[in-house]
Formats: sequence, structure tokens, C-alpha cells
Amino acid sequence: MVDYEYDRFNFHSMIGDLPFPETVDSMTPIRDVFGIMLDKSYSQMPVLENGKWIGTVTLLSVLRKLKNEGDRKSLNERFMDFPAKAFIDENSKFVKPNEDILGYVDWMAQNDFVIVGSHSKLLAIFTNYDMVHFFKRKTEAFLLLREIETILRYLVSQKFQEKELKQALELVKTEDNSKIGSIDELTLNDLRQFILSNWEELEDLFLDRERINEQLEKICRLRNQILHFRGQVMASNLCQLQMFRDSYLKLTTSVARKVEKRALVSGQNSLRSRNH
Repeated sequence: MVDYEYDRFNFHSMIGDLPFPETVDSMTPIRDVFGIMLDKSYSQMPVLENGKWIGTVTLLSVLRKLKNEGDRKSLNERFMDFPAKAFIDENSKFVKPNEDILGYVDWMAQNDFVIVGSHSKLLAIFTNYDMVHFFKRKTEAFLLLREIETILRYLVSQKFQEKELKQALELVKTEDNSKIGSIDELTLNDLRQFILSNWEELEDLFLDRERINEQLEKICRLRNQILHFRGQVMASNLCQLQMFRDSYLKLTTSVARKVEKRALVSGQNSLRSRNH
């Protein structure tokens, strides 16, 4: 049997990226707990008693204590000396390391964190920030590729009249010899070939034929690797996609301004014609 590992979406896969959870004893004054939370930008602090978890101090748990306390004057005088266990939320959610992160997306939308592990062994605290980071890491490359293809389609479409574009698309040779009816049907590699085949019309956009061809060939290879889940997406891969996206994103702004200007001039000329 071949030893094959695959990228699982469980909490265990994230533990290595998360710091070991810091805790406080149940009798720690709340002023000291606040000090730790402020210094380290924690939004929660697990509280232990005799080595076991009994609850978690959060902003909400503190506000509930303040709201529900009967003798407000007495509370105000002694508040900062109260022990941590007076402010705990005892209903924190615990998850096992092998549980699926995706199964907690809806739950995390309504709550700030889950604790990975058990009452006697805390392994990590998985917060909303960690959830966002998890999805960013898993989806960023896909979103960048989508942006790149969308940007290229927009730039190309603005250089042709509708009839001219349709005629040019009819000449595109796809891998399966299918006919292209719309620019949205072009794959990234089709777009590369379309740009090269219509260089005379598109040269003022892309400037260097060899350079844009080389760039797009690299991105096409990277696209195939990403979409077919062949290995990990490296930071250098993301940087390559971001740099290409950013360079042509600026160009779309310039092209859009020219389009708006042409439309304005055309509208003004049409108005003058009607007036005459």
C-alpha cells in the first residue's frame, strides 16, 4: 500500500500554526487577567482550577457579571480584586482535533472561538481570526486566478467592436476544437493565444509580446497545478499571481477612463447632431 498523505481540513491541521493556549488560575485577580489580555491582544482567557478548565474569561462574560451584580456600589469598589473565576463563561465550545473545521463555519459566525482539546488538556484556541486565515490560505490562489482571467477578458474586450470580437473569437483554436461564442468561454491559455494572435490590436496594452507570453505560460502552468491540487501553493506562487494581477489591475483603471471619455464624447456629438 502506498503511503499517501492528503491535506485535511480538521483542527489538528491548524494546531501547529496556533500558539499553545495561555491560562490563568481561578484565583488570579481579574486586574491581572485584564493585563495579560491587553498586553497580548487576547479576546479570551481560559481559567483553570486544580489543573482543569472551569471556564473562560471574555469581554461578554465580564459584562454579564457587571450587569447581573446586585450591589453595584460594592462591586465598583472591589471589582478589580475579584478572582478570575467570578467572571467566567462556563459554556465554551470544545472540539476534538480530528473534527472538521468546515463543520463549524456557521457556529463560528455567531461565536468568537472554540477550544481544541478537553477540559483537562487544552491544545489550542481557534478564533474567528484563525477561521478567516484558514479560508484565506485555502482560497487566495483561486481568487487571484479568477481576477487575472477577468481582468484579461475585460482588457481584450475593450479593444474590439462587438462584430470584430466575434470574428476574432471564431478563429480561436481550443484544445477540444469547440467553437467560442463569447469571450467568457476562453480559458487562460485560450486568452494567451488570443492575445498573441491579435497582437496588432492589443500591442498597446501588453507592450512586449515575448514577455506577456512568458508570463502567461508560467501562470497557466501554475493554474493547472492549483486547480488540480498538485502540491502545496507556495508563498512565491501567490506573490507571482499578485504581482501580475496588480500590474494589469492598474491598466484596467486607465482603460476604463478612456472608455468613459469616449462614451462622453460620443454622447456630446450625438446631442449636437440632434440640435442641428
